[in-house]
Amino acid sequence: MQEFTALLEAAEKLSKDYASDSVALTGLRVNRDDKIEELNDLVVRFRSTIRGAFGPDSAQYEQAGGIRKSARKAPKSRNNTAVTHEKSA
Repeated sequence: MQEFTALLEAAEKLSKDYASDSVALTGLRVNRDDKIEELNDLVVRFRSTIRGAFGPDSAQYEQAGGIRKSARKAPKSRNNTAVTHEKSA
């Protein structure tokens, strides 16, 4: 019986430690996400400045991590396939 009680107390202590560590990790995760968002905002502002100064199709914009306007794929038209099948039948 004493062994059971000792194991139960140890398990409860570990459970409490896990819960407190989980709360601490949640706080760390929130702080990390905030810093990543701030960093992303800074990168977007930097690329916007480069795009404004050199243009959206410049090599400098591409070097800053942007995709040149000439390198973007043209949008594909959406054809309604049901209408196409009805006309051929």
